[in-house]
Amino acid sequence: MLNINMFQDKQITIPNTVLQSTHISPNDDLEIQYQESVIMLVRQTVKPSKKSLLDFAGITQGLYGNTTEERQKYMNED
Repeated sequence: MLNINMFQDKQITIPNTVLQSTHISPNDDLEIQYQESVIMLVRQTVKPSKKSLLDFAGITQGLYGNTTEERQKYMNED
């Protein structure tokens, strides 16, 4: 078992052996869980997507036609 200290600013240092075996890197997102006096840090494997509506611009390009006339023809079809 490894012992660590909490600093005055409420920060801890995770030993390198733990970081290497868990593949935790700087800037990784961790979830903290607390239950019955046990604190667990769980590495987030999937980062939440922060997509903007503009990220979807153009995804239907060519779906309804490539020209104004083709798109208009598609819109007028029943």
